Amino acid sequence: MWAEPTKSTEAERCADWLRELEAGRNLTQPLTGAEATPATIAVRRFVDGLRVEMIAYRDLVESAANTAALNAGQLQRVVAKTVEQSAVVEQTAAAPAEIDQGAAHVAQTAESLPAPPAADSASSPTRSGRSPILPLARRRRSLVQSTVYPAPAAR
Repeated sequence: MWAEPTKSTEAERCADWLRELEAGRNLTQPLTGAEATPATIAVRRFVDGLRVEMIAYRDLVESAANTAALNAGQLQRVVAKTVEQSAVVEQTAAAPAEIDQGAAHVAQTAESLPAPPAADSASSPTRSGRSPILPLARRRRSLVQSTVYPAPAAR
């Protein structure tokens, strides 16, 4: 003959089911062998709520992991661009010094050139008989120095 389940039997079955859930970590495992009583329904609802929260938590963790991977990739690209830009800055910083050296060399060479013979003023490069290269080289050197090493601002 079929006997009405007692409350202690239902409570024990629910407790056993919760222990199985704890051991297996499977919140989708059904509560079997227990009648639908207010206590078992409450336990099932509670576990269903936990399941929903754990799925949402899993989605959150997966999203955070994806975001971390994306951020790592972006950071890697930023570092690579920074290295490239550092190389460009170093090359650009070296260019004025090279230009300055070139201008100084041109100025030295122009100063060491002998003055052309003074034939007539029409064939002479300048009225003084000197080549116009020297003033141009000095102006270029002055321009480079003022660009690379600007004068301190007046206070």
